[in-house]
Amino acid sequence: MGWRWSKPAPFRFAMHKHRVSLEDYPYHRYPPFISAGSVLLTGQTVREFYSAIQFVQLFRFDDVYAGIVAHLLGVIVQHNDNFSFYYPPSGAEAQQKFWRTTVASHSKQPWHSFDELLAANATTTTRTRHADSLEGRRRR
Repeated sequence: MGWRWSKPAPFRFAMHKHRVSLEDYPYHRYPPFISAGSVLLTGQTVREFYSAIQFVQLFRFDDVYAGIVAHLLGVIVQHNDNFSFYYPPSGAEAQQKFWRTTVASHSKQPWHSFDELLAANATTTTRTRHADSLEGRRRR
């Protein structure tokens, strides 16, 4: 689970930094894969990947390679919007909203200091604790 790319085509342009020749990958599309940066796997899937990678030829892009292994194993690659590939939106309020719901991001973090990160986390944590305490009161 993560930010899923659904069957993108390999770059074939000779000058592209992510170029893949037909010799290296003879197919016109990659299988679905999760973007590099973060991926969520079950323990069972990790064990299956561990066994399979001993027999599957390596590929130069690790995220595409994981998609190839998943395809060969019949593992369904699931997309989750809380994993982000793109840069966060501009503006403090939009960024706070983005980071409150984002599990992981491939892009750079927007804070200029660790203190700003802690402050944003404290705001989210306080709201979560408050919501949890209200929920606890309702159950009584």
